[in-house]
Amino acid sequence: MRSEPHHRATVRASRRLLGAIALLLSVASAQAAVDELRPYPRAKALGRYDNPLEAGALPISPPERAKGGNRTSRVRLPYEGAVSLVQYRHEADDSPLLIARHYAGLLRDQGFELVTICDIPCRSPDGAEDAGVYWFHELDLAKKLTWNYFGDRGMYLIGHRADAVVAIRVGAAHAGYASVIKTVSAPQLDRGPLLAYIDAQRAPAADAPLPPPPGRVAPSPQPPASAPAPNPFVKEVAPAELGAFVRNTKGWVVLQLSSHEPGCGYCVRANPTFNALAQHESPKGVSFVRVAFQPWTSVSGNEFAVQYGVSGLPTFFTFQDGQLMRRHQGIADEATLRKSLLDGLK
Repeated sequence: MRSEPHHRATVRASRRLLGAIALLLSVASAQAAVDELRPYPRAKALGRYDNPLEAGALPISPPERAKGGNRTSRVRLPYEGAVSLVQYRHEADDSPLLIARHYAGLLRDQGFELVTICDIPCRSPDGAEDAGVYWFHELDLAKKLTWNYFGDRGMYLIGHRADAVVAIRVGAAHAGYASVIKTVSAPQLDRGPLLAYIDAQRAPAADAPLPPPPGRVAPSPQPPASAPAPNPFVKEVAPAELGAFVRNTKGWVVLQLSSHEPGCGYCVRANPTFNALAQHESPKGVSFVRVAFQPWTSVSGNEFAVQYGVSGLPTFFTFQDGQLMRRHQGIADEATLRKSLLDGLK
């Protein structure tokens, strides 16, 4: 006859087994609710890894140097659920931005909210250049895929909803491009770290005007600053004409989406730098164009901005004969802009 302690141990083991089975069934149900993303046209599958129950942490912030010299993501989203990791190679004449937009559209169709963690070329908070090997260590916990096809100088975006998170990495690799898609499905997913990170990125800029002290009346709003005198090296194009202008212009064009409003402090600081870059590079056969949004918040409703996923000002693009070649978001010095937008293209 079995002893009482042995009986209790058997009951506990049975309960753990039933709990594990229930978790696997709920995870499988959540996984089935996420349709696999259709590959980008002409994409070649390089590898795939599936784990019905993986425990890990999905990177949210870009990898940065930590103690010991390794690069890791400071902000992560812990998970326990079903995981799939797929890796593709893309042609040299494909556009990394269009690849990312392709996947983003498929995620929106499935009810995911999207956030761009870092744009092309992604940089870590410590300013280091983006490298696929850092993302390989963060995304491929089982080390099943090819590390040198996680893409360099790329972008990283995340789609999220209550039962799943999808991380998409697109970057340059071997004279072409590569994309990696990691899907985490879980019946109960704590998105707290991700939502907190998103809120922090949307916080007012350090140079934004502060609210008036309590008890004081806020001053009347000042009229927006008028546009500065025309710059002979920079062509100004109206926001409504932007899409047609890009489609119909031949040759090399560097485009700045910005504003002249003082309320957009980053825009005001970036405009003179763009003017200087135009003055130095225009004689080399490159056209420079600025689109100034007044008010600067109106960029969110612009058709071109929506099409190209513009999430803030200033944003810069390089086009050749209407095809997107480069992209940079945020303020930078002239040398960084030149490197991001022009170096190695001509």
